[in-house]
Amino acid sequence: MLLYVQATIKSLSPNNAEYIELSVWGIRAFTMMIIPLSLQYTFVDSLTALGMTGLSLFLSLFRKTTYFVATCLLPFAFTAASAFYAEPIADGIAALTSTTAFAIVYMKYLKGTGSLMEIGTGRGQAA
Repeated sequence: MLLYVQATIKSLSPNNAEYIELSVWGIRAFTMMIIPLSLQYTFVDSLTALGMTGLSLFLSLFRKTTYFVATCLLPFAFTAASAFYAEPIADGIAALTSTTAFAIVYMKYLKGTGSLMEIGTGRGQAA
């Protein structure tokens, strides 16, 4: 896949090796945490399917907010090129947060009555 992306970039950009090298570095930096990000997508979609849209929305917006904040703050702390690392930072944090949230919901399900709707709304624990 990466070779295809590199070839596409090379065909679109001028034949300047420095531009090509910079582009490939940027793509590698930006997509560094793409595999852990799949956990976030899977768990957020699962929570949405289970009717826990509030938690799903929070997790999605948390990732976007983390990305925005990191994009703004990293260049101040380091160099402008460090902004490319905002995406993998946000992806890693989102993967950990979503995995933790899903594990908590799943553990409540295993210990409870077996009704995910009660876990999502909190009605099953009031009695």
